[in-house]
Amino acid sequence: MSTLINLIISFIMGVLLGSQLEAPKTAHHDLKKQSTEIFQDLEARQKILEC
Repeated sequence: MSTLINLIISFIMGVLLGSQLEAPKTAHHDLKKQSTEIFQDLEARQKILEC
């Protein structure tokens, strides 16, 4: 029973630590890209409304 608990805890820790090592680079880049695209889209809509 304790072996099963240790296995589950090890799996959860591996998933959490593994995702923390890889995620910040791609997630930050994607977030920046999405923010830029959203800002450009809003600027384009504002120009349309001003005409």
